[in-house]
Formats: sequence, C-alpha cells, structure tokens
Amino acid sequence: MDSLLALWRALDAHAIVSVTDLAGNILEVNDKFCEVSGYPREALIGRNHRLLKSGVHDAAFYQAMWATISAGESWQGEVCNRRLDGSLYWVRSTITPIPGADGLPERYISIRTDITPLYEAERSARLAVEQLSATLSAIPDTLIELDEDGRFLRIGHGAECHDGPVFCCQLLGRNIDEAFDTVSAGQLRVALAEAIGSGQCSDLPLWIRVDGRQHFFELSGSRLPDADGKRRCLLVVHDATRRKNLETHFAFAIDGAGEGVWDLNLSSGQVQFSGHYEAMLGYAQGELAPNLDSWLAMLHPNDRLGTQTAFFSYLAGQQNTYSVEFRLQHKAGHYIWIHSRGTIVECGADGAPLRVIGLHADISARKRTEEALQLFRRLVEGSGQAIRVADAAHRIVYVNPAYERMVGMRGEDVLGRRFDCIATSEASATVFPQIVAAVEAGGSWQGLAPLRRADGSTFFSLSNVQPIRDAHDGSLLYSFNTFTDHSEELARSQELEAALEQANAANLAKSNFLSSMSHELRTPLNAVIGFAQMLEFDEALDTDQQDNVAEILKAGRHLLALINEVLDLAKIEAGRVELSPEPVDARELIDECVQLVLPLAHARGITLAPSVVSGAMQGDRVRLKQVLLNLLSNAIKYNRDGGSVRLASRVQDGRLTLEVTDTGPGIPAAKLGGLFEPFNRLGAENSAIEGSGIGLSICKRLVELMGGEIGASSEEGIGSRFHFSLPLADAAGASHVAVSAQLGGQGTARVQQRVLYVDDNPANLKLVGQLFARRRPVDFSSAQDARQGLALALEVRPDLILLDVNMPQMDGYQLLDILRAERSLRGVPVVAVTANAMPRDIERGLAAGFAAYLTKPLDIPLFLATVDRLLAEPAGRVETIA
Repeated sequence: MDSLLALWRALDAHAIVSVTDLAGNILEVNDKFCEVSGYPREALIGRNHRLLKSGVHDAAFYQAMWATISAGESWQGEVCNRRLDGSLYWVRSTITPIPGADGLPERYISIRTDITPLYEAERSARLAVEQLSATLSAIPDTLIELDEDGRFLRIGHGAECHDGPVFCCQLLGRNIDEAFDTVSAGQLRVALAEAIGSGQCSDLPLWIRVDGRQHFFELSGSRLPDADGKRRCLLVVHDATRRKNLETHFAFAIDGAGEGVWDLNLSSGQVQFSGHYEAMLGYAQGELAPNLDSWLAMLHPNDRLGTQTAFFSYLAGQQNTYSVEFRLQHKAGHYIWIHSRGTIVECGADGAPLRVIGLHADISARKRTEEALQLFRRLVEGSGQAIRVADAAHRIVYVNPAYERMVGMRGEDVLGRRFDCIATSEASATVFPQIVAAVEAGGSWQGLAPLRRADGSTFFSLSNVQPIRDAHDGSLLYSFNTFTDHSEELARSQELEAALEQANAANLAKSNFLSSMSHELRTPLNAVIGFAQMLEFDEALDTDQQDNVAEILKAGRHLLALINEVLDLAKIEAGRVELSPEPVDARELIDECVQLVLPLAHARGITLAPSVVSGAMQGDRVRLKQVLLNLLSNAIKYNRDGGSVRLASRVQDGRLTLEVTDTGPGIPAAKLGGLFEPFNRLGAENSAIEGSGIGLSICKRLVELMGGEIGASSEEGIGSRFHFSLPLADAAGASHVAVSAQLGGQGTARVQQRVLYVDDNPANLKLVGQLFARRRPVDFSSAQDARQGLALALEVRPDLILLDVNMPQMDGYQLLDILRAERSLRGVPVVAVTANAMPRDIERGLAAGFAAYLTKPLDIPLFLATVDRLLAEPAGRVETIA
C-alpha cells in the first residue's frame, strides 16, 4: 500500500490528470492540473473541457480525437491549452476510455505531461539552428593555421562570434600546450598529426572547457605547403555546441517517453538504434544487428506485406505520413505490438529519399485492452438476451441488437429517451416506478415486467436491473437491464401448474379410493385371519380341520399381502416413504432372508446356495430385507422343482452388489422391458403361481430411493438373474433383533390392569375379547360405539384404551380429543386399531396423539407385544404396526 501511495504521489506530482464524462464534462482533476492551468478545482469541476481550448488547433484535430476515444481506443498527441491568465502551454496527452459493465466507454481519463519548456526549447533550438545555418552560409567557420610544433600561426574569424573567446587573436604565436588544458591540447594535437601526416582529417571532435562551460567543436583540416622548412596545416573549426546540446535534449525526451528511435540509411540499409528501441525488445544496447534485414526477420509474417507496402508507399510519395502498427518478435520469443512513425529527413539531388528517422512505441497493453473490449462487444452484440443501458437520468445510452429485435424498435429511435417511457403498457404502470426507485436507492430489481412492442403486441420480460455507481461518492452513473422474453416459459409454467393440480387431484382421488377399499377389505380380513389364528391353537381340531384352518390363513394372508403391496406402491408414488438409512451388514441380511424362505425352497426340493460376503451397505434395514426377500421368493416361486437358487455378491467402485440367480424357465427378451412395471406379470397371471405383479416395481423404486440400482437379465431355458447394488457403508450396523409375543404367553401386564376396546364391529370385539381371555389376569371390557366407550372409560378408569377410528356418530379422533380433555383420563395411552392403513391415515393418527397405530388385520403376536409394552410403560414411544 505504501508503494502504491508513493507511486500515486509521484504520478500526482509529475502528471496532469483529469476525468471526464462522455460529453467532456470534467468530473475530477488532480492538483497538478490546477497548478499548470491556473484554475482552482471548483472552477473546473462540472465545466466542459472546451474551457481550456487555445484556438491553436483546428476542428479536424478535435474531431479525430473524439472519433478515436468514442470508439473505445486511446488517443495520444500534443495539445496546446490556454491557462486562466490567457497564456498558452503545451502538454503531451494520453486519453483512455474507461469501459463500463457493457464494455462501452462510460468515462475518459487523461494523463498529460507539461512539455511547454521542452516545446519552447525545441522551438528555440530550431530557430537557433536556422540562424546558425544562415550565419554559416554568410560567415565562414573559424580557420586556424598551425605549424607542426602546434604553434598558432594565424586565426581567421568572420566576426567576434561565439567561438571568439575560445579561438581569439591572443592565441597567435602561442603553443597548443600553453593555451589549453591537457585534454583539449591532446585533441588538437591528434587533429594536427592526422592532417599533417595523411594530408587531411575530418569530423574530429574537440571539447574545450572555458569558464566552467564545455564547448564542442568539430575539426576538419588539410596539410598546407611547407614554409621555412616546417610543415603546416589548416584546421577548419566548426562550433557544434548547440547541436550537441539539442541532441542531448532530444535523447532525454525520447528516454522519458519510453520510445525507441530508429535511423535508417536507405543507401546502405544500415540502421542506428537509440532510446528504448532495443530494450523494449529484450536486447542489450548494441546487441541488435544494425541493418534492415534483421528488422525484417523480426517482423511477424502476417504483418510483413502490409508494413512494407505502407513504408514504400510513403517513400514513393503516395502517402503523406508513415504510421503503421505491426508485431516484432521479442528476444524471449513472443511478439509485441509496435506503433511505428517515420519521417524522411534527407533526400538526394534527384529528390529521392536517403534517410528516414522514426519512433517505435510499445502498444501491446493497448492492443490487449482493445482485444478484450472487442471480445466483450462481440459477446454483447451476439447475446440472445436484450441489454439496455441508461445514464443517471434514466436516459437510454445503449441497446444491443437483441433489444431491437425483442422490442421491435431501432436503437436510434430509443437513444436519449427515458427507459420507463419505452415499451410501456397499462400493466407496467406500477412496475417501472418500482424499478426506478430501486435503482435510485442503490439497489437492484429482478422480476417480470410487462412490455409492449412497437407493433402493439405485449410480452413479459424476465428482467435483471442493476446499478453502476461511482466508486468514490457512490452516486448513480448508469443502470443496465438484461432481460429475455419470458412469455412462453410463463405459459408453460401455468400449463404445468394446471397439470400438477389435475395430477394431485387424481392422486388424491386414487388415495381416497385405496383408503376406502383398504378399510373395507381389512375389516373382514381382521375377523377371518384373527379367528383362524385362534383356531390354530385349538387342540380339539383334528388334522383335516387344522389343514382347513391353514388354508384359510394362507388365503387370508395372501389377500393381506396383496393389499399391503398396493398400499406400499401408493405410498411410494405419493413420496411418503420414510427411510432410515444405516449400515446394514450384508451377511446378517442374507442369513435372515435365507432362513425365512428355506421352508418354501425345501417344499419344492430347491437348493439355496448363498455366498459368503463381508461388508455393509448403506440403506434402510427393513426395506432392504423386503427387496431381498422379494427376489429370493420370486426365484423359488418361478423356479422348477429340484432346481437351485444361487445368491452371490461383489464389491466394486465403492458399491456392494447382491445377485440372485435361479434355474427357472427364463424370461423372453421381448418381455424384459416390462419386468418392473406395476401389475405386469409377463403372462404368469395365466399360471397357477400366485402373485400380483407389484413386488418388483416396489423393489425398483425402493432401491432407487436408497440411492441404488436394480436390474435383471434372463435366458430362456436356462434361468434369470436379478441384482441390486447400494453404496458401501463405513461400518456394519447392529443386528436387527426381532421381538415377538407368543400367543398364550404370560406377558408383562400388571395384575388386574384394565383394558377398554371401543369398536363398532362385533366380530372385532369378539376376536380381541377372546385374545384377552387367554391373557389372565387383565380386566377386559368393550363398547360398540364412542359414546358407550366414553361412559365406560369414565366408569372403569382403564390403564389402556384400544380405539377404532371409523365409527358412526362419533369417530375415534373425536373421542380421542374428549379423552385428552378429561383430566382423569389424560395420561391413559390410547391405541388406534383400524383398517385405515394408507400413509396419510397413519400420519394423521400419529399426529393426533395415538400412543400406537395398529392396522387390521391384526398380527396377533405383535399386537399382544405392543399391548404388554404399553401396559408396562405407559409413556412409551408412538409406533405403527401395519
């Protein structure tokens, strides 16, 4: 930060800096600007830069300047301005556009250097050279005649001019060594020896210090005829002090500007480099070969033809100036952009150019900026989104082609107009004021804005309006809006919402139907299965009667399984399946499932061959067991007698896969596509094999819900292979412990605990009453409607209440609310015993406050276990047993 501050201070002390808006109105100036111009800051801010015009430059000069910076390019040049006191001063100026978010110029920054002293010095130097040239054309240089001993024999002056004090008549008769210091005397003796020895000398330098000032002369000479036995020479002394000083000043100016100088001799092809020419190309001074061929070798191949054409056209007089941009190869191998300007400084007698001098400036940074701006402009111009830019007064300053197409208006028709007056409609009367208010408050605005096209049609734009603020004072500079025509998407969204409402209505109707059918089917099934379970334990039945009871239970449980599968499918489709992912040990899962299906396999002589696996998969234990059991039972059910079922596993890419292979008849390839479709049994519905065609569709959806995959392959006459895979878990979960209550067991109920059962179905009352008759010493009572049940509850004060949900006059929920409001019964656990088994029914029951939710037909061991637990622990957790 200190270095940046120092750099800024140095810039502020050296350079003249100003910032203007696009119209040239001054936004900011630095102290140097005020110092040089003589204007105080308050007299400049807000005024147009024309205030400083000197009148030296014509209108074309300023038009060219504005054309350059308006196009987003930097402009460089020398400008004459007028101070507050009326005096003129010259600056070397660089004006650079500052792009906004849309890539277009939003401000201009100008950095200038006061070159008035240099300009005046150069002008004075030019005048001095002109005067000197006129003088030399009229007055000969100083002539000095010396003998071989270095004695001044004669000095000739046209007048007492600038070299008079140095070479004056007082030197006559004196020796070189007596008249000058050792260095100057030595230089004169070199000229003397060369002129006498070889007969002539030319362009020999001579520095002479007089009164603390250095004088520079160029000597030329020739030998004169001998006289008095001594050799003599005549030296022509040319005073080049002023020229030398001008060259020094010029070199200093070039060095300060960072530019390189090239001096080309067209006759010899030799080039002299000075300034920063070699340094900007990565070379040390004198390292570049001083010829035109080396320059051509460094020129980029794509730029050679254009550069050479421009150069030779200038030499031939076909162009008034030579100014061209090209790329030269840096010593490091890459190319840099150069702006080259040249001027013919010497011509032959026939007028043909002999010598050209020019400047090289490194413009690589400017080129990179131009390329970035051009890329941004192409992106904006080619964007399918409409883009509109407005100034602080909300007047449009730019629109892209997409805006013109979308709104149906040309850019020239909207520029300069307020954006809230363009494409407005009755519906946008309240929207545009909100946008303006948001932008002026420093915020943004996003949303749907109704717009009207030029042809009168309307559409909804999805707009994103953002402000551009001044980095210093936070004032609003511009705002821009990028938007698209959202009408089609809005229409599709409305269609989707309508379709979703219809789907939800259909789903609700389906759920209501399933709920009603489930209740109607479960109620009689409760009596069928319940009493059949009671008969299983009746020792008075003979073998045939026991077989009959078993058939009743088999059919009832098959019907119950079908109902449960339909409900499971409905629950999955409704997205109401609650999963509890945990690490599930694959070995334990396989062992449990194999033990459950072994009786089915043994009955048909089918061999089960489970593989030895290790590891755990991440999933819901209950649902994983449901999936594997379904695949194993299908492999047995659709197998041939005496066949085999193989259970294999593998771990790959962080997933554990279980694979069940059977030796059944296989599935035709044409039917495999419908394998996981609900109610599609692929023709097996015409066989004696029981099934609903729902199990595999449920398996597929459960596996996918747990983040897994399931699939199948089959070959007719050989068998089928089903597999599913899930991500590996970090650790195996704890083993699942099954808890069951045995019919006729002692239980955990306290002696003489009271249980009240309220149900409008006499068969259900009889079934539950007989169950509790075997559970001495529980005191069981029942009621056939809610009102009778409430009276009994208030009378006997039960320890547990079993309550049917669907009852006439007053349903179970209403009775539950009354029981909870009665202080003496508020702590009694109430269990729902109902045929309503849909997911939403269960959710509603648990939310209402039932201690447990048991669905019909009852699983008697689990039913009794739940009753025992609640009697032992009245504050037990809510659970659902379906």
